[in-house]
Amino acid sequence: KLTCILVSDQHTDKSGASLDVKVGQLQDPREFEGLAHFLEHMLFLGNEKYPNQDDYRDYINKNSGSCNAYTAHLNTNYYFDVSNSAFHGALDIFSEFFKRPLFTDSLTEREMKAVDSEFQKNFNDDSWRRYHLMKATSKPDTSYSQFGIGSLESLQKPSIREELLKFYGRYYSANLMKLVLYGKEELNTLESWATELFSDIKNFDTPDPTFSQLPYDSSNLGLLYMVEPVKDGDFLNLHWVIDNLEPHYRQDPGQYVSHLVGHEGPNSLLSLLIEDGLARSLSSYSENQMHIFSVFNVRIELTKKGLEQYERVIELLFVYLKMLREKGVAEWIFEEIKQVKHIKFDHRDKVSPMSEVTAISKNLNVHPPEEALVVNYLFEEYQPELIKKTINALQIDNLRIVLESKSFAGKTDSEEKWFKIKYSSEPIPQSIRNLFENCSHVPKEGGKKLDLPPQNTFIPKNLSLVPRPEHLPKYPTKVFEDDESIVWFKQDNVFQTPKAAAYLFIYSSQVLVDHNLERFYIMVFHELFRNHLREINYMAEQASLWFSVSGLTKGVQITLQGFNDSFAAFFTEIVHLWAKFKVTQEQYNFTVEKLRLSFENEFKQQPYNQLFAIRRRLLHTKGFYLAEEKLAALEKASLADFNDFLEKWLSSHRFEWLFLGNLEREVGKSIAWNFQRGFNKEVKPRAQVLSKDDLVDIRVVELPQKQLQHHLHLALESEKNSAIVTYFQAGEGLEDRQRVLKSILGNFISSKTFDQLRTTEQLGYIVWGLEHSDQLVHGASIVVQSSVAHPRFLSERIQACVQLLDSLIDQLSDEEFAKYRESVRVKIMKKHLNIYEEASACWQEIEDHNYAFDRKERKLKALELITKADFVAYFKDIFINRRRIVELHAICQKHREEYNAHQDSLNRTFELIQSVKSFHRSVGNLRNLHAYK
Repeated sequence: KLTCILVSDQHTDKSGASLDVKVGQLQDPREFEGLAHFLEHMLFLGNEKYPNQDDYRDYINKNSGSCNAYTAHLNTNYYFDVSNSAFHGALDIFSEFFKRPLFTDSLTEREMKAVDSEFQKNFNDDSWRRYHLMKATSKPDTSYSQFGIGSLESLQKPSIREELLKFYGRYYSANLMKLVLYGKEELNTLESWATELFSDIKNFDTPDPTFSQLPYDSSNLGLLYMVEPVKDGDFLNLHWVIDNLEPHYRQDPGQYVSHLVGHEGPNSLLSLLIEDGLARSLSSYSENQMHIFSVFNVRIELTKKGLEQYERVIELLFVYLKMLREKGVAEWIFEEIKQVKHIKFDHRDKVSPMSEVTAISKNLNVHPPEEALVVNYLFEEYQPELIKKTINALQIDNLRIVLESKSFAGKTDSEEKWFKIKYSSEPIPQSIRNLFENCSHVPKEGGKKLDLPPQNTFIPKNLSLVPRPEHLPKYPTKVFEDDESIVWFKQDNVFQTPKAAAYLFIYSSQVLVDHNLERFYIMVFHELFRNHLREINYMAEQASLWFSVSGLTKGVQITLQGFNDSFAAFFTEIVHLWAKFKVTQEQYNFTVEKLRLSFENEFKQQPYNQLFAIRRRLLHTKGFYLAEEKLAALEKASLADFNDFLEKWLSSHRFEWLFLGNLEREVGKSIAWNFQRGFNKEVKPRAQVLSKDDLVDIRVVELPQKQLQHHLHLALESEKNSAIVTYFQAGEGLEDRQRVLKSILGNFISSKTFDQLRTTEQLGYIVWGLEHSDQLVHGASIVVQSSVAHPRFLSERIQACVQLLDSLIDQLSDEEFAKYRESVRVKIMKKHLNIYEEASACWQEIEDHNYAFDRKERKLKALELITKADFVAYFKDIFINRRRIVELHAICQKHREEYNAHQDSLNRTFELIQSVKSFHRSVGNLRNLHAYK
């Protein structure tokens, strides 16, 4: 009864599998909310054939793999990838999940804490809170309203193990499972493996879970909610509960409507809202729920002005919907969406085996096998009446409006049980109901208008491959160089697809003495210029032409990827638009307001993320700044000074290009030459050439051979987690030998730290052993975020873990080392999946100014020479003998008293870092490994 799809790919570097079970959060018993998610966790922790809790993860890790799972409303999905040679062994362990799991008492109790830690991690995440409030305010007697993550409160009950066994026995039936295997082997071999390993999964002929009771009706629709979020920011959400669109997936009327409402090009709702200073962003999408209803969503990020005038924002949305009803369904828009989907499918890039199997197995539980691979590209049958019905379904009585703003603090009257979300609700005011019936908008003279979008001229017309010379270079070659620029080029000789990638870096010298202020002005430019290009960029994205522009410390990086048909025209248009780039006081103010919110929200990020930011700031002499530094720069800034900065910035510059893909050499050179000519004539007409020696110099500090510590007291009162990042600096990592040693180290510490600190000690959900490369300076970190322990205790446990790692290193057998080394070899050997991956790897070499495009071959040669003794010495040098350590502590208010009272049981001494500037003055810097060679 188990359905299986087999994918044979003789060229794949990795194999993968996914098994999707048609059971999820909505099947949780009312008394054990989160049970399906808890069961997902438990299946990783041993079975009769492989009883050790780390057998699965350890096998996957040692064989270049990764694994995970997720529990959604209606399904639970388990997946992994692994080296080809280890595929059968991984399938053997994996299949036992679904046959004879142990569910031991001790691990049941322990893993319950991991589920609770995951909930605590998400507690202050506004996206989780928004998602849960939508459920929690539905009809309380429906399963949709339940708490799907789980916590100690919902799960820690005497009969929990019996409930796990009962749930597993009821729903983990072969007839509810869909399996996908993706391997290098022939189909008959994969079939024999599937039969051998999965055919004895028990089948109970469990009926498909079905639902009949809608969670929304007149009692909870037609309401306006005011919600206090955790982070600063003002958002308007509109949710229409409509008839189920799932049976119409081949016509997809929800996508037609969301394509127009969420459009960001000319004539769009967003363009008008931005012009009026009411909004910053807008998104729209439809989603199917429980197989019985759908929700059409619109989410708008408001400015402060937009929050004050939120009814006007709603009115303009109503005006847009009215325009859609009056204009009727446009067949050419349907055909345009369909055309792009067909082009995407016909020229679909290869994705990783794990991504492929996960998507297919999930689709199998909803769609027939013959459509499981193509369902995301289906848009086949034009049915205007169905689209019209969907548009007409967006009425006022089936609408829920949710306003999110910190301005509602102290003004709410309700609190949700699990996430403690503070909110109020009331019927949608009559004033808004009146707007729905009598909405209007008179466009400003010369201003934005609301209408259907124009036809998309970026949809590729020429999808042919350019002539291919007989002998094409394997790597990019330098096809042009003068004092001002370098152009690298490689015509595709691997993928044979009408796509390309282009990278451009425009280097600038440092303009201001205050580099923090300069970095702030670059961020302002980044935001304003992206918005200046937003309409053309959005039109290009709709045609699978992906453009990005980034203001960075060293200058501006431009990236263009996609179908190459419009490359030349797009770069020409960018120059023309850049020349017209001017900033008004209102635009500047809106941007600074947005950045202020972003900086202030950094204090509310996950604790470990705040520590990552501190680590980057401590290690780098410039380019990375903390929230308080960025806020200080913001207070100094002004539009006049910003314009003065823009006048000077890039006035001394140089260009470096890469073209890779379905382009001819002369076309790449022509695009570069035309862009540079236009830039120097229209954007920076009095520019000077920047020499290679005058690039912005970013260094990494050399940590002293001592134990340093920095403390961060978390400001967010509701934060229940503390965190620690213990960073060990290795040193310069320019040579290939150092690069492969770092990779072996990463493999070794990632699984061992996870097994010890999370699985065994249950210190937190976030537990990582990581390898780092900062400006080609190598290092490693052990990261723990915990709701149950403070950082001083975690520091002791990390030290004990390092001692455990050291003992494991001493006991490391030649066979074990060979597995770690082989795992790295497989990762190095991994072929690029598409042109974009190849271009990204080549661009990294150009950005580093190393130009070792044969890096893969060089690393393989270096790897062959690495011995176990080399690795042992490398580990001990970093973690034991020459310890250059900085410990970063983030202390939540719940842990503060215990943290302050704790005495280090290991009698270690730490030197406290009081400020970044004084620390940087006290240490030396390593070489600039990114300088031109």
